[in-house]
Amino acid sequence: MEDDPGVEILVLEQINLLAVTVNPVSHRGISYDPLDMVTAVSRETRRGYGKWVPVFDVVTGESNEEEVAGVALG
Repeated sequence: MEDDPGVEILVLEQINLLAVTVNPVSHRGISYDPLDMVTAVSRETRRGYGKWVPVFDVVTGESNEEEVAGVALG
């Protein structure tokens, strides 16, 4: 993704991550392609967390549901 802020997220205690939501419009009004954002966040979440986690775009409804087969989505 262009303009990737490279934000690193660190935690003190591991949690059971159930899903991630994203907004493709930044606070500066910059819009990102929803599919690109969901794909990038999904890939990086997999890399950092070690498993596929559902990622949902809260604006367009785009998601990576096909990648997370077997995960209960409601």
